[in-house]
Amino acid sequence: IPLLLWGEEQAFYILDASAANYIYGRQAMSPATAWKNHGCFQLNSTQYFQWPIQSGRLGCHDETVSYDHRDPAHPLRNIIKHMYQMRQDYGSLNDGWWLQLLSNQTHNIYLPGSDGVPTETGIWSVLRSPYHQMQDLGEMGNQTVWFVYHNDNKTVDYEFDCSDLTSAIVAAFDTNTTVKNLFYPHDELILKDGPIKLGLNGSEKYNGCVDMISLAPYEFRAYIPKDKFIPPRPMITKFLPGHDVPLLSSVAPDESESLDIELFFSTEMNCSMVTDSISLESTTESGVVPSLDLDSVSCETMLPETTSWTGHIPSTWAWKATLTGVYNGVHKLTVKNATSVDGKATNAVDHFLFRIGQHDNPIIFTSANYSRSLLHEKEDGSLFITQHAAGADKYRYSTNWGSSFSEWLPYKGGNQTIQELLWSGTAKQKWEGKHVKVEYWSRLTGSSDYVQEGDGVHWNPDVQRRFPHLFFNGPFNKYGFDAGLDNVVRQDSDGIWKFRFMAEWPAQGQLNVWGMNPDNQPDQSYIYGDSNGDSVLDRLPPSSLSVTSINITDHPPNPHLAWKLHLDDSNLQFKLVPAGSKYVQTALFFLLWIVPVITSCICAFMFMKTFYRIKFNQLGVSEKRALVSTAFINKFKPGHIDDAQSKNPLARFANKSSFLQSSSAFENRTAHRRKVLIATMEYEIDDWAIKIKIGGLGVMAQLMGKQLGHEDLIWVIPCVGGVAYPLDKQAQSMFVMILGNSYEIKVQYHQMRNITYVLLDAPVFRQQSILEPYPARMDDMDSAIYYSAWNQCIAQTMKRFPIDLYHVNDYHGAVAPLYILPETIPICLSLHNAEFQGLWPMRTQKEKTEVCSVFNLDLDIVTRYVQFGEVFNLLHAGASYLRLHQQGFGAVG
Repeated sequence: IPLLLWGEEQAFYILDASAANYIYGRQAMSPATAWKNHGCFQLNSTQYFQWPIQSGRLGCHDETVSYDHRDPAHPLRNIIKHMYQMRQDYGSLNDGWWLQLLSNQTHNIYLPGSDGVPTETGIWSVLRSPYHQMQDLGEMGNQTVWFVYHNDNKTVDYEFDCSDLTSAIVAAFDTNTTVKNLFYPHDELILKDGPIKLGLNGSEKYNGCVDMISLAPYEFRAYIPKDKFIPPRPMITKFLPGHDVPLLSSVAPDESESLDIELFFSTEMNCSMVTDSISLESTTESGVVPSLDLDSVSCETMLPETTSWTGHIPSTWAWKATLTGVYNGVHKLTVKNATSVDGKATNAVDHFLFRIGQHDNPIIFTSANYSRSLLHEKEDGSLFITQHAAGADKYRYSTNWGSSFSEWLPYKGGNQTIQELLWSGTAKQKWEGKHVKVEYWSRLTGSSDYVQEGDGVHWNPDVQRRFPHLFFNGPFNKYGFDAGLDNVVRQDSDGIWKFRFMAEWPAQGQLNVWGMNPDNQPDQSYIYGDSNGDSVLDRLPPSSLSVTSINITDHPPNPHLAWKLHLDDSNLQFKLVPAGSKYVQTALFFLLWIVPVITSCICAFMFMKTFYRIKFNQLGVSEKRALVSTAFINKFKPGHIDDAQSKNPLARFANKSSFLQSSSAFENRTAHRRKVLIATMEYEIDDWAIKIKIGGLGVMAQLMGKQLGHEDLIWVIPCVGGVAYPLDKQAQSMFVMILGNSYEIKVQYHQMRNITYVLLDAPVFRQQSILEPYPARMDDMDSAIYYSAWNQCIAQTMKRFPIDLYHVNDYHGAVAPLYILPETIPICLSLHNAEFQGLWPMRTQKEKTEVCSVFNLDLDIVTRYVQFGEVFNLLHAGASYLRLHQQGFGAVG
């Protein structure tokens, strides 16, 4: 047994991987419903070509997945158990150092997707024994074991020529030896004359050979001389009604009943000793343990069953009896060291579970996870629960949807008073009515995955709910920050949660139970998505590397325009239903285009017919007297407003309010030849024949240098690697502060026409090249250091030159004006590609402190200007500067 994986002895097959390049499963041994809910694995594998997965796609329909998986009678467990017995019986299998290939008849095949790597396929003959020169394991321990196995996925009838060494299968034992397979069905072979003497264990005879053998798919055999054969110990091969099988009670909850049970063994047992080896233990509300009806005991031999695995030990003997006094609950039947008719014992203590109860008992049936009779309210407003969970040992409850729980309390059944637990949140997070969630723990099953929920009397009895509310968040609404978009998932009268979603496809989103917290941040405690594409909601810890989101990759089928999300909260399964119609939308579009025109024409016609009609006054004209004099009204006409007061009411409002800042960035600017600061990483210096240009910004930089002759330009540029820059007018070095350390940036000036180039030379800039003047990424530490040094140098240039305007191109230098606060300077922001914004995370306090230290900015300034959500956003800094200091003016894209 080279390797025994988790759950292999119980034939686990449920997979819960969330990535196609790493397939794994880690199913629970104790009862758990999660693996059944997520049992229909939908991912494919990038490791295995044409992966032949079948049962793994259907696990969510297998009720046994949610049972206890410590079944001592499982066939695979018995096979492995027998293997461990072989190691005890034959020491060479456990401690033998000598492993020798005797012969093999194999050939290479090239499987699809193997990239030309051959797979050796065929049959092998191998022996294992002690290394006799250095090991002595006793008489049985020194026994050599001969292995025969193959790796073909079909039954193969092998034929060999024992006279030809190249085509024979050589055995580990001498000619004419009768050997017997240690694995069931314990077949026997008589070895024929082989083609070679290997001299094993000092033998001078020819090694034996077999001329034909038939092996089932992937079958393996272990042969030893027949006289050395030791059969497997007696073992239980099956239990009925089944290990941990839930049974529906046929009597009332407080009554007892009888139950027929059966035990099957691999060999004929001593009937009375099997009966004496059985004991029972129960967890019931009555506290009564079932008893064995001795008059009902019967034993019989039977023909061996059909086996399913190599080495599968079948049932050949059955013990049957009836249990009386069986009450609702969890029962454990223990078989301790049962003995066969020849006096051999199982040498084991085997435990079997069975559960019996009513249909609304969550300990028995996982489908009973909601009950209308669970929660009740007294006249004084206090709450109590009516429990129907016979078999539980303890319970705890939550009245705030799992936000907090009570202590674990002893289970007694019946009515139990509960206290409403404290909860706080926003008005939108509150829920309607009373609700309780009760979790139960069973000592015998070792599981607390038994849950039942219920609502109070004021809730609709036809609707089962397991969430207080749900909010659908995603990029479409900035994960909840855009409160203007409706994201409420509503539960319909059929109990299904529904949300109509229309966006640009592909799209994604998450289901958030609590939405936005009082701190105006999305709640992180209960977020559901679908990380493995099985259409069942997943709730992953925040530390998980998998993205917890529902990916909607396909657009709705024609003629639909949207998807409607349908969620069943009883099993967390969801589906997407097409909704909407493009024909209706088209008709509505034309109606909205035509109807206003038609109605406006009708209204205009009616107005004209009503008020444009000329009437002839035959009686003369008389002036009507008004209640208010004309002189008094004229005081309020525009001509009477003081010249110093604006006639525009919006302007008057803006001047009186604080909507516009008191100190504009444009104050105290006199009329003169304007001096403009530009900072770009793409540039062209004509007289030095240096050109750094890879995109649209480079073209714009070239045009600005030639077309802005009427302006004095201060142009900050970085020196890139691989370019020899002539030495012009050296200037005082600049010093930037990054992560608490000061770094020197060498500076020189170069004058060309109306342009003064400020050349920055430092290793942080020299690591870029002509072809790649920008850092490869904009979200890692290296790029943060680069842009911090760049912006600090731009800010120091502002202090060296009396500039009138700073022209910001994209996000690269957008944070520079923040270094000279509270002094302000006019800026204009040109957006060449707003998709790139310069982003670094600020999700935790550690990340906030780190990014502020890198950029040498106070957290208050970063919070006010730079932070957008949980991200340090350079482009947002430029927009914030325009909004706060220039009344929002100064951006162009």
